[in-house]
Amino acid sequence: MTQSDQRGPKSAQALLRQPLFEMQRPTLEAVAEMNGKLYEGIAAMNKEWTSFVNRRLKEDFGIAEQLAACTTTEDMLRTCTGYVRTAWTDYQSGLEQMTRLNSALAQQTLSALQSHMDRAVKHSSDTGPQAGDTA
Repeated sequence: MTQSDQRGPKSAQALLRQPLFEMQRPTLEAVAEMNGKLYEGIAAMNKEWTSFVNRRLKEDFGIAEQLAACTTTEDMLRTCTGYVRTAWTDYQSGLEQMTRLNSALAQQTLSALQSHMDRAVKHSSDTGPQAGDTA
């Protein structure tokens, strides 16, 4: 046995052709696709969250200026009421959007996993029992 034989395959391609890796290929592909779906979903949630926080910060910083411009108590009450209504609506719609994004992320991830599981089952049933298998 040569020194290179003791160290194993020389390249990543040779390593991936090994029987153990071939057997795990469907699992690795499923995990890679799920990771891609998770990354896309998390990126969408981060984008939505950042947009929401920016909208709210503008409103939150703007309320002081609006209150300073009020000349009567009724103006202040109207300004505060409008601020609270806007905040309520923003938080409600933000929560709804984040819920939709989370739901879509879960659905896409589970669909990817189910697709790979279906292919693995089909591949397993197509190949049938291998030589040496006992029933």
